[in-house]
Amino acid sequence: MISLSYTVTSLLQDHLKTIDTLRRSILLTPLSPSREQKLLWQATIDRIYGTLIISGSHVTKKLIAETLMSPKKRPNAEESAIVAAKNVLDFIRNEWTGSSKSISQASIEDLAIRLFPKDRIRVIRAIETKARDIHQVLAYLEVKPDHPVLMAATLHYAFLIDPVLPWDSGRLGRAVCGIILAKYGYNVRGMVAPETVVAESKETYQRSLETAQRDTTITSWLEYYSKILMTALERLADETKVEKETSDVSRRLFSLSDRQNAILSLLENPTTTMTNRVVQKRFKVSQITASRDLAKLSSLGLLYPHGKGRSVYYTRV
Repeated sequence: MISLSYTVTSLLQDHLKTIDTLRRSILLTPLSPSREQKLLWQATIDRIYGTLIISGSHVTKKLIAETLMSPKKRPNAEESAIVAAKNVLDFIRNEWTGSSKSISQASIEDLAIRLFPKDRIRVIRAIETKARDIHQVLAYLEVKPDHPVLMAATLHYAFLIDPVLPWDSGRLGRAVCGIILAKYGYNVRGMVAPETVVAESKETYQRSLETAQRDTTITSWLEYYSKILMTALERLADETKVEKETSDVSRRLFSLSDRQNAILSLLENPTTTMTNRVVQKRFKVSQITASRDLAKLSSLGLLYPHGKGRSVYYTRV
């Protein structure tokens, strides 16, 4: 197993203290539902943009927003990557936030398949090949639990240096890191976007990885990553204080119709589910219109889809 030893330096302690203070302050800041939804939407775009840019893509935030608003039946590779990244973020936020579940090899495999749905067999084989290494890293965190940010950064590093999926350019590592942050509430309800901060200086990111490998200790990497998360939280804290002007794309997205609001009202009972067919019958609309309504509400993070194909159904987030 790669070396994952580290020392909690005074700099690292300062970063963690600031992170905890910022996180607490943001979570205690009163936000209207619509304001929080806009922050979540912006963070979603920023996180998808960040992780794809780090991976070498030339995607734009405008393309991400348009792809999420109007998914194509036959998307190209870039659009498919955007949709997959969004699905993974939704999955982590809805299934792992505050979860008491332990992260297992099956959890990693599930996440990897969601990232690369067209490469399911390839993913499963790669996971099986790296099963021993995955088990060792997860067992290490079980034996040595620490501050959630340190655990997230450690797991992130392990999956970057010894990739489970050699072709994925670090996307799985960033997603697994996101699970830890969500599990312990350090994703701040999905509104914080550390990936964007990393993408702003990929050279520093790469240099931090190389330094940690050379030193055979990941202390410098933990200091780097905690600074990244701290910066992302500082930006979010500023954004919660001042509402920025939204773009035309975002403005159109957040304008819900009476029918879409009615769909949300029907799902206020947490045990209620919604399907395309129910929307068609209830509101006397076509299958295409029902699909568009459900897709828009899902893109905004207001509904969460379960299942695939014709068996898909939605619940309120």
